[in-house]
Amino acid sequence: MTTHSPVALRELSGSQLFVVRSGPQRHSVMAAGEANEVQSTLRKDPEAFLAKSIIVCEGASEVGFARGLDQWWGSLGATSFLAHGGAYVDAGGGSPDNSLIRGTALQNLGYRVMVFVDADKPSTAGLPEAFLAAGGQILTWRPGLTLEDEIFRHLSDQALDALLAKAETIVGAELMNAHIQTKSQGRVTLHDIKAERLIQGYLPATRELLGAASRIRNSGWFKSLTTYQEVARDIVGPSLQNADPGFMAVTNQLWTFTSAP
Repeated sequence: MTTHSPVALRELSGSQLFVVRSGPQRHSVMAAGEANEVQSTLRKDPEAFLAKSIIVCEGASEVGFARGLDQWWGSLGATSFLAHGGAYVDAGGGSPDNSLIRGTALQNLGYRVMVFVDADKPSTAGLPEAFLAAGGQILTWRPGLTLEDEIFRHLSDQALDALLAKAETIVGAELMNAHIQTKSQGRVTLHDIKAERLIQGYLPATRELLGAASRIRNSGWFKSLTTYQEVARDIVGPSLQNADPGFMAVTNQLWTFTSAP
């Protein structure tokens, strides 16, 4: 049997699923296999097996960020990633190895794959190189930085105004202030940052502090797919033209992958 239904795929085991690829001389049929990375993708993101191109994201934040930028570009007239036959896979966080291993498994089945991960944790030596050598793409930030670090360090002051306002509506000023004080060892408050903004804008040290305060484990200001989708669509996308060139280089790589037919 064949199916175009992710509902049907979700009920299968990897040993029951085969991927068929057409070639110039003959078709090839590949068993999806019973590896954990295949089975977990079948359960959580079965749509990926019906796609042509897949972005394997480190976690929900990256899924939301990529989806939000795709929606922003769509509002400008671009064809969406989903319309191009794309899909997103949430690797569930942790080490970048999780995303690379999952991406490799999907790539071995003939999918076009990009892995989207933070750059604050090292991956196992040889794993990224093998993935790239086999034709995969890796989207990551500058060394040592996470998604939160990048958006607070490298967007405009006006974008940071919007990010702080968004965070206040989600987690509240009290929790934001507590996180800022924790990460500054009690030296800086949210009020101090707002006062500084009025006088001289957000200084580099403040931007670094905000990135760290916004991503405290299990208490992140934007840590959900829906919230990051809104952040990317409503704040990051409209601010790209004024963003740091290094930040734009990453989003341009994402655009190139998602806009390919």
